[in-house]
Amino acid sequence: MGSLQSEIEQSKRKSGPKRRLDEIMAQLSAEDALDLQTALDDHTVPQAAICRALAKRGIKLSQSVISNYRTGMMS
Repeated sequence: MGSLQSEIEQSKRKSGPKRRLDEIMAQLSAEDALDLQTALDDHTVPQAAICRALAKRGIKLSQSVISNYRTGMMS
């Protein structure tokens, strides 16, 4: 059996809220990425509104990713 640290490293998630948001930011123009970041950080902006706006651009994002981002539950 390997070390616990080794097993932990191998068990790290390769995806999750932060990674998905990073992927989306990379797809957007600098201006749009800044707008998205501002909306994500503004808790008065509904998660559904962000998801709908991205969907109009062909980008799928679940509200739970935004919720996890906003509550600090990012991997």
